[in-house]
Amino acid sequence: MAQDLLRHRVRDGDLAAIFERALDLLIERVKKERFASGCSPRTPAATKPSESRHVPASIRRELYKRDGGRCAFVDESGRRCPETGFLELDHVDGYARTRAHAADAMRVLCHAHNQHAAELIYGRAKMEASRAPKATPKQPRLL
Repeated sequence: MAQDLLRHRVRDGDLAAIFERALDLLIERVKKERFASGCSPRTPAATKPSESRHVPASIRRELYKRDGGRCAFVDESGRRCPETGFLELDHVDGYARTRAHAADAMRVLCHAHNQHAAELIYGRAKMEASRAPKATPKQPRLL
């Protein structure tokens, strides 16, 4: 089906070319979803700070561009983490403490370094407790 739909763009129907095009589109779509990359900036509807954990697209886009689409963690010897996968947005002072989203107080970190930063802020015991599986109450069995 993909070969038929893309025949006008990939004349010879080469599966490798079609697959490469599909991957390019997928990467573009995921970057747009996760980091608002390629989206047109819109003016914010309201200036009132929100209690929502949702980070506005304008801030996600700014962070992704500023940090170059990779983890911003720098170790004590000055080496920057090369990770470009498992990226997460991190509130430098912890969202639980600030309840605010501001690009100058946020950064892009890989999952491992985001967890490390959270342990430094909240403590290892608190983070291990939050990562532990939650016990769900048993539901009565219906006949």
